Amino acid sequence: MEKITRTDIVLIIKGALEMAHQDKNFGVEEKVLLKDLMEIGNISTVEVNDFQTISDGNALDYCNELSCEKAKKIFLLTQVTVILADNKVDISEKTLFDDLTKQLGVGKIHIKKHEFGEYKTVLKKMLFDSV
Repeated sequence: MEKITRTDIVLIIKGALEMAHQDKNFGVEEKVLLKDLMEIGNISTVEVNDFQTISDGNALDYCNELSCEKAKKIFLLTQVTVILADNKVDISEKTLFDDLTKQLGVGKIHIKKHEFGEYKTVLKKMLFDSV
């Protein structure tokens, strides 16, 4: 099975943080999800904060730095899971998600509130199996 790099995991987390702040409300549910993903990926807050990318630091640019298709799919699944974590879909989140979907070019995930639990389970398994 294709492995993703440590850099991919940090980019996935950084992209998730950007999405979590997209609606100007970084909620408890989003924080818990990100904490869980960081634990699975064995990534510290310091590592995320100190990580230097070649991009200018936005999720659309992170897409270009991911090493493989699997990392891109996990990135996209992470984004939709973060969007649904607080049970609200803001138009700014939807717009960014649509842009990321086009940029990544690995398929489309529909934003369905009732699928949050399934998305979260699959995301955690994919990330765990990739590290």
